[in-house]
This record gives sequence, C-alpha cells and structure tokens, in this order.
Amino acid sequence: MLSQQTSPSHTNSKKATLEDPSETDGLLSNVTADYGSVSDATKVAEERPSLRMIFEHVPFRRALTAYGLLSFADAGYDALLPLVYNTSVANKGLGLTPGQIGSVMGIISCVNVVFQVTFSARILDKLGPAKSLVFALAWLPLAFVAFPVGSVLASRAGHADLGVWAVVVFQMICMVGYSLAFGQCLPLL
Repeated sequence: MLSQQTSPSHTNSKKATLEDPSETDGLLSNVTADYGSVSDATKVAEERPSLRMIFEHVPFRRALTAYGLLSFADAGYDALLPLVYNTSVANKGLGLTPGQIGSVMGIISCVNVVFQVTFSARILDKLGPAKSLVFALAWLPLAFVAFPVGSVLASRAGHADLGVWAVVVFQMICMVGYSLAFGQCLPLL
C-alpha cells in the first residue's frame, strides 16, 4: 500500500540513501551519469561569445572581408564567362557553342581539383597565408582582362581560331591560380 508509511523500525537494517531508492522513487531519479557530456555548471561558466565579440576579433574580420570580396569577384567572373563565351562574334563575344563551353568548364574543373590537391598546401607552406592569398588574387585581374583580349582576337578572325583558344586556355589557367585564394582565407584567422 502506498498510503502506509514505513516506520523507523522497518528501515533500521537498511538506511535510505541515494543508492537505495524507495519504492516510490523513479528508477532513474538519482542517476547522475553524464556520459562524457558537459555538466550544467560548466555550461554556465562557458558563455557563448556575442556577435559583437566575434566581429571585434580582427583576424576574423580580415578573413571574412577577404572571403566576401573573393566570393563577389568570383560570382562576377562566373556570370561573365558563359555570357562572353556564348555571345556571337558580331556582338563582341567569342562565339563558342554551349557544348564547347561545357567541355572547357568540365576540363578546367578536373584540372583545378588536381592542382588544388597537389599544390595548394605547398604554396601555403612556402609563402604563408597572406602572401599566398595575394599570389592567388593576382590571377584575377588577368582572367578579367582576357575577356576583351579574346573578343578582339575573335573579331579579327571572325570566329574562334587558335588565338582565341589560347586566350581561353590562359584564362582557365588564371582561374586555377585564382581558385587557390578560397583555401587561403581561413589560415588568416
């Protein structure tokens, strides 16, 4: 019976402790296993940093700014590439077909992956984070300048000749070098 209380004479052999729950206690009411988790006292002591504290951290702001500007420039380049390549020669483009553009972009993506895996860490180790970021960013203006150069060569030839394809290859090499910059922003932290 639950309403009946136990007298002290019944419990003199066994003293009610945390290890010896009574019949009314839950099975897991006294269990305090943390299973490797952080206790509540530690959670209170470790306060989450505020947004202001994060943005006052100068290396974080530097990396965030570099990555933001880098992403903005990359988005502009990615928008211009198929536009200029696919525009007809009469309209100052290169006059490439969608199949040619896709082949160029697919090949350069594979080359980029191999290059990143092979040389990115070596360049970072040799130059350091700041200089390797500058090295990678130096390729970007060259890639943008290649657009009008290719357009002029295509206009003179009337189609995409060997000179235009040389500019396309040069532009893709520039973009492989420029792609190193994305991995160089985080070491600035």
